[in-house]
Amino acid sequence: MDTASETDYFSGFDYPANALLKFNACGDLFTFLLKDGTIIHYTASDTYLFKKWLVCNGITDIRLEKNK
Repeated sequence: MDTASETDYFSGFDYPANALLKFNACGDLFTFLLKDGTIIHYTASDTYLFKKWLVCNGITDIRLEKNK
């Protein structure tokens, strides 16, 4: 399975894509705002693949949103 494709879950990450609203990344540390208002943090072992999975699933990158 390609963990960077548009799938519900990313291997090693406990939340499905449909639970995520927005994210911010700093190095390998990702901070998320979940749809229920909860804020969580996750350290990715492969930042490129993880960010690709987020983008493929339409999760908003807060930094890009500010530049619009």
